[in-house]
Amino acid sequence: MPDQHLDKRLQELEEKWLNNTITPEEAREYAEWYNRHQDDPVYVPSSLAKNEAEHEQRMLQQVRRRVGLEPAVINIRRRVVRWTAAAAVLALIAAGAYLLRPVPSPPVIVEKQPLLNDKEPGRQGAVLTLSDGREVVLDSLGDGQVATQGGTRVLMQGGNLAYTAAAAATSMTAYNTITTPTARTFQLALPDGTKVWLNAASTLRFPVAFTGKERKVEVTGEAYFEVAHDASRPFIVKADDADVRVLGTHFNIMAYRDEKEIKTTLLEGAVRFSRSSKSVLLKPGQQSAAGSNGPGRPENVETDEVVAWKNGYFDFRSASLEVIMRQVARWYDVEVVYEGKDHKEMFFAEIPRNSRMSDVLKALELTGKVRFRLQGAVLTVQYL
Repeated sequence: MPDQHLDKRLQELEEKWLNNTITPEEAREYAEWYNRHQDDPVYVPSSLAKNEAEHEQRMLQQVRRRVGLEPAVINIRRRVVRWTAAAAVLALIAAGAYLLRPVPSPPVIVEKQPLLNDKEPGRQGAVLTLSDGREVVLDSLGDGQVATQGGTRVLMQGGNLAYTAAAAATSMTAYNTITTPTARTFQLALPDGTKVWLNAASTLRFPVAFTGKERKVEVTGEAYFEVAHDASRPFIVKADDADVRVLGTHFNIMAYRDEKEIKTTLLEGAVRFSRSSKSVLLKPGQQSAAGSNGPGRPENVETDEVVAWKNGYFDFRSASLEVIMRQVARWYDVEVVYEGKDHKEMFFAEIPRNSRMSDVLKALELTGKVRFRLQGAVLTVQYL
């Protein structure tokens, strides 16, 4: 049985916090208690909430009021077994953050060191390299014709690039390349109507008209495809020495050179993923990761996590700090260096990609396991 006096004091502190009458000293007392007893269950009386769901909702509403965030900004996935939600949510107050550690999730008091500068989030933009080597910066280009390539019109429409192929095929195939630098993302429609979203630090090389028996493109970095169906001409995406073969489907391929594996994730349809003379057939909701020995066995994954970048979010579910920081580096155009020993902590977070970098880092610092220092374009990660 829990100590009745202590239980009564905790109920009093929680009720004050919910009613916005708690003092800074009392808030610190509440946080320090949880840090000492993070493995103990937190008993919530019926006077505060009828059930766990109602209790969590009250806590979240109070967090939103205090940090001035719209309800849609905070998205917390519950991974608690016992009544730890109240204390865990306290960790969000410090910076208006969007992150919770894996259970246990004690609130921690972090000594804040302001960044010497900050980084704005990435935005829409790319560089188009035409078949003759000319480069066109697409970041601020208005609607209209960009170029003509072998009879194919290249147009900007609503901020996206579109290719309108000529009725008659040309005898010589011309290729274009679109590149998104760090801190950029872009969308385009290929000559066959296939839609492509490019993540930051990615390239796509493609013909300005698909004239043969196959529709083949090459990608580095990360891209999401919605392939136009054509049963007579398979669509093939080459990524280094791997390839994805489809007829018409929706899938994501991640092939950054600083990642150990090439990953293909299927959302709709069917694809065959091949590398090193091995191949696997993916079903919707499955992902395969291919190392130098070929693609691994398909596994079921949360596809919304995989394509969160396309939908404007960072989505981390049991992600290591190194995985997170590679995404941060690409989106905010920084170089990441590390100090201290990696403690192999896993993080869970969903953060809008239109956040300034400092907001993302504050959320990570709330774990009490890491601290950041930004000098120029170099971001130092200090393990605590």
